[in-house]
Amino acid sequence: MVTDGVERLRRAQILASVFFAIVVLGGAVLWWTLPRSFPIVFSFDTMTWTKEVVLNPSQGSNVAVEPSVLYDGSPQILVDRTSVFKMWYRQFDQARNRAMVVCYAESGDGKAWVKYSGNPVLNDSDGSHPCPFVLRHNGTFFLYVHCSEMVRIDRYVSSNGLRWTKDKVGALVLGARGSWDDGNLGNVCVWVENSHDWKMIYEAKSSMEPWKLGYATSEDGKNWTKYLHPVLQDTGSCGGPYVYKLNETYYMWYHCCANKYGLPTDICLAASRNLITWIKHPKNPVLNRTEAWEGSAGYEGQVADPSVLLVEGSVWIWYSAVPNQTPPPDQ
Repeated sequence: MVTDGVERLRRAQILASVFFAIVVLGGAVLWWTLPRSFPIVFSFDTMTWTKEVVLNPSQGSNVAVEPSVLYDGSPQILVDRTSVFKMWYRQFDQARNRAMVVCYAESGDGKAWVKYSGNPVLNDSDGSHPCPFVLRHNGTFFLYVHCSEMVRIDRYVSSNGLRWTKDKVGALVLGARGSWDDGNLGNVCVWVENSHDWKMIYEAKSSMEPWKLGYATSEDGKNWTKYLHPVLQDTGSCGGPYVYKLNETYYMWYHCCANKYGLPTDICLAASRNLITWIKHPKNPVLNRTEAWEGSAGYEGQVADPSVLLVEGSVWIWYSAVPNQTPPPDQ
């Protein structure tokens, strides 16, 4: 995803199954060294991954998921550094009946994280806030997050990434009754290609269909126009999109599963020239559940919500690692 340069390729997003109970060991990071020939338009190479748990829940919570990561200056915690990795993530607030809140952390190397002592940074009267997505454009941080039971996406703004002010209620809302996105809205990925050219890939579903991915555009990031049809779908649910652009090709990381209930999930990859027609990696999923802390042995695990950065020739992904969830029976 591109805003303020390819080197700040940003975040990813979130659970296609946010309505299930979640028990999470922590967030994780992995990296893949790019082949010298990368990128080749609509051509993919074999990926070798190294995984590591990097962020566990804070005391009193059992979840730390849905990371949104930037590499940015003006650190708020590690003030002795010039630039740091910044992460916004979702956690439960035990003091508010396990409402979902947004927390913040910083890291010098992307692996060892220091959590903000004033967490949560978003915990307002709208209740739960799953699926945070943060970008920085022209010196301002923008946060897109769920509100009101996953039927709309609101936008917040901040000068430092810690103190947020809502500036748009319903930046994205459900589609008209009978449309493919009239049931729930999920993760979003937003970026700015030019001053008045904002783009979004978002996750949504109808009441009867699995999660799919849609596309929307905006001139100001507050008022969005949707493409009428989903731009990517699978035999089951797919979601948690993160898009970045290299040369003239968009690459999208997303989680996917084989059934409409959203579990288990692995991470897939697709490419596009126009954000509407996507070519899937021929060997999807490209990042599988291989560890016990990802639920590799069962049908209730997840690797999900990829947040992607290109750092010194390697692709880094921070993602949700979920060992055990309980979906409804597949009838």
